[in-house]
Amino acid sequence: QSKADFGHVHDVERVEVEMLSACMILLLYPLIADIRKSRFYIGPVLICTLILMEIGIVRGKITLFSVLTGWIPGMMMVMRSRWTNGKIGEGDGIVVAAMGMLIGWYEILLLFSQACFLSAGYGLWLMVVRKSGKNRAFPFIPFLFMAVLFFSFFGQ
Repeated sequence: QSKADFGHVHDVERVEVEMLSACMILLLYPLIADIRKSRFYIGPVLICTLILMEIGIVRGKITLFSVLTGWIPGMMMVMRSRWTNGKIGEGDGIVVAAMGMLIGWYEILLLFSQACFLSAGYGLWLMVVRKSGKNRAFPFIPFLFMAVLFFSFFGQ
């Protein structure tokens, strides 16, 4: 089967700008809550995801294949969070799952990789410049937001 059979294209440059914008909308509330309070609230993310999915499906921007497979990377993060006793935020996994359902599994893996790269750079800066310990926790959602911005403007 070809990719076209599923109506799914594995190319971030081809991901609709509308769906990347939807991801930015989805990320706004958890971004602010994560930075200000270091907390995650699932309700607004769930409601926003359902609304954006409905809009995307009605407009033909989201396929059933992307919804069914897009949540898998995020749920793997949620399981990893539970296995590591919360060293990785469970809320981060939920947000990645929600974004994956909007843009697809391949694209969310690319965005997640970019966010990991950005957060690793920040962590290195904290250790070298700020002399923070290697166990210092910081929010991950801002790096997801920056990755979405990066891909929105520059593509792959």
